[in-house]
Amino acid sequence: CKSGYISRDNLCYKRMGRRPWIVARCRPGDNFVLAENQDENQFIYEKFVQPLRRSFWLNARVCAAGKLCNQSFGTVFYHNFGRKLLNTGCVEMPYGKNGKWTAKNCKAASYYICKYEKF
Repeated sequence: CKSGYISRDNLCYKRMGRRPWIVARCRPGDNFVLAENQDENQFIYEKFVQPLRRSFWLNARVCAAGKLCNQSFGTVFYHNFGRKLLNTGCVEMPYGKNGKWTAKNCKAASYYICKYEKF
């Protein structure tokens, strides 16, 4: 992995600064992280959220009642909400919730993570 990234399998992850969800962007070739399964969700929680004691945006927002989309309006299939999905907001993984997700105002600032695939 490049300097500052954490390696996991064939992926590299990096913590980014605090930004509102709507302007959270990654370098070309990197992708805004969305936990795609329980293993990746646990990795994000254990390597970023828990040790830094900070909440992190995930690349998902509520785009319709009960439906999640990413920044490019693609459908999100895996989710890990700790309670019922709200009708609005962007998705974050908060500290202290053991990897469960919550919805938060998209204009609020939170940390986020970028990742890329090793070739």
